[in-house]
Amino acid sequence: MIDAIATVAPAVTAATPEGALESETVTVTGTGFIGTTGVTVGGDPATSFSVVSGTSLTFVMPAGIAGSAPIVVTNDAGSSSPFTYTRGA
Repeated sequence: MIDAIATVAPAVTAATPEGALESETVTVTGTGFIGTTGVTVGGDPATSFSVVSGTSLTFVMPAGIAGSAPIVVTNDAGSSSPFTYTRGA
């Protein structure tokens, strides 16, 4: 098996559902997700994540305070711009 190496930083265009609670699964769409090495929500690392394709990934919402919690996806080429997201109460 050959590990995928990212050549372009990821970009996030959507995340659903809005207002996810701790331990709920969130689906993220965008580009450059092959080779993802991490996902953070409001600076907190996702409990776990899974790359579905180069344009889709899922993650499990970590514990944290409700409210503004930008999503950032990282790979070997860099990090996405923070995507505006609101974590549920």
